[in-house]
Amino acid sequence: LLALPFKEKVTEALGDTGYLKELIRAVVLEYTGHPDCSDLQVLVPKDQQEELIDFMVELVKAQTDSGDPDHKGLTLQTANVDVGFMINRMDSNVTLDFTDEAFLALFLKFLTPRFREFFKDIKLGESAGK
Repeated sequence: LLALPFKEKVTEALGDTGYLKELIRAVVLEYTGHPDCSDLQVLVPKDQQEELIDFMVELVKAQTDSGDPDHKGLTLQTANVDVGFMINRMDSNVTLDFTDEAFLALFLKFLTPRFREFFKDIKLGESAGK
């Protein structure tokens, strides 16, 4: 009932390259601000790689210019991502998923119990007569 409209909005937002850049920037800057961070690989859809390549170069340059001699590297790569992006830590098997499917799954996970609770007290007989 709610999954399709929500998925459409998330897909629309993550399909906007400007919004995607800001989201990637926020995630990368937050992650690289911690001393135990490692090299990151940013996986993006093939159709958005051309639009994101200059942005990633700027992001890497900003990290290099930060004065941190131990700054960690960033790489941009295409992947089987339709909408959104994923980030891999190069020193482990950790992948952060920022795709439309991941956002939808998270939304439905938290919505479903509340949604069921909301409809639990509705009696079909009462509403059918109105």
